[in-house]
Amino acid sequence: MNATKGYYSLVQFYPDLSRLEAANVGVILHVPERGFIRARMASGNDRVRRFFSGQDIGELEHINFIKQALANRLEVERHLFKTPEDLQRFAEQQANDLLVTRPRFVKVTDPEQALESLFVELVGGRGQRPERDEVEPIRRLLKRTFQKEKLEPLLRRNVTVRIPAFHTELTIPFAFDNGACNLIQPYRFAHATPGGIRSAACQLAVQGSSLHREPDPKLGQLQLLIVGAFRKQAVEEEGVVRDILNETGVKLFTWQRIAELTHKIRTTGKPVTAQ
Repeated sequence: MNATKGYYSLVQFYPDLSRLEAANVGVILHVPERGFIRARMASGNDRVRRFFSGQDIGELEHINFIKQALANRLEVERHLFKTPEDLQRFAEQQANDLLVTRPRFVKVTDPEQALESLFVELVGGRGQRPERDEVEPIRRLLKRTFQKEKLEPLLRRNVTVRIPAFHTELTIPFAFDNGACNLIQPYRFAHATPGGIRSAACQLAVQGSSLHREPDPKLGQLQLLIVGAFRKQAVEEEGVVRDILNETGVKLFTWQRIAELTHKIRTTGKPVTAQ
């Protein structure tokens, strides 16, 4: 059987979305050319218990119910999934304690086998979530917040900039202009050690410094703003990260201080006339 394009999304449980901490509880695989769409969910909640040890996660039976409800919905509506964009729309419609991440490409020969392999690696095993999935909850929360605050007319979306120091390009989900183009980059400091967190902060500092030194031909002067989330055990590292970023002019906004960012956009941002 020839290989074809497939797209998978993780299903993650968030007992408190504002904490930006999740446990993988399932995976969805969509193979448009084969008409295949199916979810593979964890039968139990051991991963949830381990991940949120000591926290109030509510009734575990409720988690089982919403996992099964999502899988059943996919089965009933499978005829609606024709393109990768259909899975993306499904992901964005989730409004309960489960979040479906953005679809990612995977080469598929046997859909059933591929789904099982993804489940073992990302849910049943110890595979790490890709970095993009780490920041997806922050991006979604930012989007909701900006919509609630009616800031869309002041925001650019998906701005691609070149980082000279790294010889690469980066697409930033949000930006606003106030004499400089302020790039709003979500980042989750999910590293296991203080050293890992500080190393990540140094990389972001170099990134911001490089962007600031070389104005973009179209956007002009660039300023990097980080919206960062820290694990509960690493909150004390926030001050260190802030100091490291400040050395190169990069600003850090944690979710607890997001009102400062929305105020800055509302009071200094200029209406976007063209994307």
